[in-house]
Amino acid sequence: LEDLGTLRLDAAPFQSYHQIKQGGLFQKGHNKHHANIGQFKVMLASLDNAVNNFAYPLFHKVFSGECADDVLYLPVIKECFDLFQYLAKNEPKLVVGDSKMGSKSLRSYIKKSGHYYLMPLSKVQLNDKKRKELILNHYDLELESIYKEEKDGKTLVCQGFETSQKVRYEDESTGEIHQWQERLIFVLSTNYAKSQYAKLDTKIEKVTKELIQLAESKQGKKRIENKQDLEQRIQKLLSEKSLEDCLEVTIIENIEIKHIRKHKARPAYDKKSITYQVEIKENTEVIEEKKKLLAWQVYACIAPKEKVSLEQCVWKYRGQNKIESRFDSLRNKVAPLLPIYLQKDNRIIGLVNLLMIALKTFSMMEYKAAENLKKDNAKLTNVYAGNPKMGTSSPTAKRMLNAFTGISLVVIKRVQNISTYVAMTDINDVQMKIIKLIGFKPDIYEKIVRKIQLQFST
Repeated sequence: LEDLGTLRLDAAPFQSYHQIKQGGLFQKGHNKHHANIGQFKVMLASLDNAVNNFAYPLFHKVFSGECADDVLYLPVIKECFDLFQYLAKNEPKLVVGDSKMGSKSLRSYIKKSGHYYLMPLSKVQLNDKKRKELILNHYDLELESIYKEEKDGKTLVCQGFETSQKVRYEDESTGEIHQWQERLIFVLSTNYAKSQYAKLDTKIEKVTKELIQLAESKQGKKRIENKQDLEQRIQKLLSEKSLEDCLEVTIIENIEIKHIRKHKARPAYDKKSITYQVEIKENTEVIEEKKKLLAWQVYACIAPKEKVSLEQCVWKYRGQNKIESRFDSLRNKVAPLLPIYLQKDNRIIGLVNLLMIALKTFSMMEYKAAENLKKDNAKLTNVYAGNPKMGTSSPTAKRMLNAFTGISLVVIKRVQNISTYVAMTDINDVQMKIIKLIGFKPDIYEKIVRKIQLQFST
């Protein structure tokens, strides 16, 4: 698998309180945090490495904020493929993205370009009916189990099975029809399944209580007109919660006739009072079948099994946090872009480009350090505050740079016949080790002092 390079793609919005102008970079777009604030988007492609499992930022492109994510993939993928061709690195890569990368046009382009893809399919790309049919057909068969090594033994991460389908795509612009075979990988995450089962049980319990309360007569509550009225309210609640088949509700009508005695001019009469109660029965078979269909993720992949197995597909997609961590570094950590004070679009794009260069530099530092530590089977120590003995074989750029905090440079300009004096804080052992790990010569700081001394002496 090491020979198969992994190209990851993802898009992230960057928000700021900028004025929204027609045709400008900042526009309102879909955002789960603040939908009414202007934003722009950065589509990033990163390349995995086998040394420290970090992703190198390979290519990025800035888009206005109203653009949907699915249309941002193609221009970035094309640029990456062109770069591979230019560098004569045309061996197939595994392109990994989220479900927004799952359009047939993109899948067709990646396939025809000689590369592979891996992404989850949405319920539009693979409908509920087909999902349900395939899951129920394989559920009682032997599933492939995937484990994770822990200190106290193996932990079951997920189970899954694999099937295939034929994909057909017609290019509307050319009329060309492209057909290919695609692997469908069904994965049931252990922890996610447990949470979904518990969520369904809680939902059923809550709705059961609400159904009982519907039949109760209370002051301030809307009066139940008749049995039909109550039935409609019950069906509405079950429909809203998608539990029509899970709960069987029976309405019991209680009629009480109370004799009212004559009072003065008012004659005696019989008062009819109707109350309702509900009996609720869980349809266990339906609930169990519903649970069988919960928490499944379906991946589409065209890489051969001998290159990427089912288990490797799971770990490859779970590695998407690598590219997400790069966005996190760009937002507010190693190369912080936010908050944005620039106003002109071209300057903001320029700032993003500059910070991406910095991010690439940091990524290369991390790679070089991890590579050299791996060669010596060593760890870098004295970089954790309060725990000098703790070490790491894959230090982050931020942790390494923090080790250089406190270095000072003093320049005393010459007066009359007195020479200019230049001095710098001595480099300690940890700093010297980091300099060597990232590929620089040990005298790099000494050269700085000599150059400044030379500058002032001329």
